[in-house]
Amino acid sequence: MGCAAYLKELLRPLGLYDLDTGPGAAELSALGAAMDGLAAYLAEIEAEALVPTAGEEGLSRYEAVLPYHPASGDMEQRRQAIMALLRIDDGAFTLPAVRDTIQGCGIECLVEESKTPQTVEISFPGLMGEPENFPGVRSRIEQILPCHLDVVYLLRYLIWEELEGYGLTWKLIESKKLTWEGLECYREEGSL
Repeated sequence: MGCAAYLKELLRPLGLYDLDTGPGAAELSALGAAMDGLAAYLAEIEAEALVPTAGEEGLSRYEAVLPYHPASGDMEQRRQAIMALLRIDDGAFTLPAVRDTIQGCGIECLVEESKTPQTVEISFPGLMGEPENFPGVRSRIEQILPCHLDVVYLLRYLIWEELEGYGLTWKLIESKKLTWEGLECYREEGSL
């Protein structure tokens, strides 16, 4: 029901006006159309103000005021990153806060305490080798972490046992035209 219909239903019990054909009917229609436009505008503003429903404009405005920016460009990943950044307690350097901050920048990684004091270990689950743009990712992580912490990156590469499990021969490896780096990061579908 539009606002014009709502206004007419609101006034109908009074019995004072001809709401369908009288001079007030056009006025109620005009007022209703203006109120419908305002309601649509407010709904759009509300959608942009709430992170889970925000579009490009709303996300850009959040990113402009946050101290760190999400690293990814995908709309849903940006939403998740912004929500993680909003959960951060300023000045909190607990392990969950550090995880939230790094993941809030759109960097999918695991952050764990090392057995070495004041050291964290960062790994990238489901990824073989270095993440794309590793120097940039590394720089972003080290900007976020407190400066008194040392960082150890745990990167996963193919081991001989896995290579043998794939049944690859040198002839097959050469036919796949794998470079040494390609071989180090090689994995078959369904593994990992």
